[in-house]
Amino acid sequence: GSGLDATAANTLDDYEEGTWTPTAGSDAGVFTAGYSIQSGKYTKIGNIVCATFDINLSSRTLSGSVAFLYGLPFAVRNNGDLSGSFGNIVVTSNHGSNFYQISIYAQNAASYCFIKGTTSNTSGLITLPDQFWGATTRLSGGVVYNTSA
Repeated sequence: GSGLDATAANTLDDYEEGTWTPTAGSDAGVFTAGYSIQSGKYTKIGNIVCATFDINLSSRTLSGSVAFLYGLPFAVRNNGDLSGSFGNIVVTSNHGSNFYQISIYAQNAASYCFIKGTTSNTSGLITLPDQFWGATTRLSGGVVYNTSA
C-alpha cells in the first residue's frame, strides 16, 4: 500500500455556505446601478464553489464594452484554461435586443463572470457587449468554479 489512510482522501474538511452580492458591470468595472432584486447564495466545498444569483436592474449607467457579472464570493483559480468553470442562465428578461442563447463562465484569476450569448439562431456563443444590460434586465442562474481560497 501507499501508507496513506484510504479514507483520508474522502474526508470533508472544508464546507461553507453564505451569501454574496452579484452586480452588473463591464470590462470598465461595476456599473452605477439600482436593483429591484440583488441576491446571491453560495456553497463552497473544498476548492469548488457553486454560486447562484438573481439580479434585476432598476437603472444603470453603461460603460465599457463587454458584459460582466461581478461579485463572486471567492476569487477564481487560474487553471490555465476554462476547465475550472461552467454556468447556466435560467431566467432572463428585458435584456438588450438580439441575444438568444445566454451562458456564463467565471474568469480565471478574477472575481467576475463573462456573459456569453448568440446574436442569431445560427451563430455560436460570443462575448456579449455591455448593451446586454438593459435598464431593467433580470438575470438569474448559477456558476460552478474552482477557487484557491
